[in-house]
Amino acid sequence: MTRLTFGIPVYNGERYLEAALDSVRQQDLADIRIVVSDNGSTDRTEEICRAAAQQDPRIDYHRYEQNKGGIWNYSNVLALADTELFSWMAADDIKLPTFASASIAALDAGGPDTAFSCPRTRIIDGNGTVYEDLNDESMGLDADTAHDRIRNLLRAQASHPMYGVIKMDALKRTRGITSVLGDDMVLLVELLCVGKMALAPEQVFLQRRHDSQV
Repeated sequence: MTRLTFGIPVYNGERYLEAALDSVRQQDLADIRIVVSDNGSTDRTEEICRAAAQQDPRIDYHRYEQNKGGIWNYSNVLALADTELFSWMAADDIKLPTFASASIAALDAGGPDTAFSCPRTRIIDGNGTVYEDLNDESMGLDADTAHDRIRNLLRAQASHPMYGVIKMDALKRTRGITSVLGDDMVLLVELLCVGKMALAPEQVFLQRRHDSQV
């Protein structure tokens, strides 16, 4: 049974979208869903997505003619998912082939009081060159109490775990992505009220920072 959906919200993402799609298509866990929500793109995004969907039946491409905003788009890919586990995927990031299997293994090992997992993360630039290893080995997001987990999150100022693998049941106990400043940190705080984060020790998430990001 398919356990995991990758949700990719995109708007005018032609520069990095093919690499992002390829990275999730190449996961060593083959039984996945890939949901793409195209928020009224005017570049080659539609062409790239339709070509990929023709090649890979796991891709479920949805195009919307009007740009409804980033918050809506991030919420939409979640609404379109129907699996036990969910992972947001930015259209400019890279998830290496063992991302899914490593994250799910950590999540399963964490037990019922674990709400989500995330592997260790590296930062890449616009050309794909790694220029920072995040100091995320001991963030303390697996502390026994919610207030300790939240304190540790705020000390770490680490928003990248939002792009890990999250139990859908845990997400349903949050408000999801909300239209507030620091929406990713707000979501993580709510998830840490539900349960712990399990860390996968492999560095298999490459988060991209580049000059055309919001």
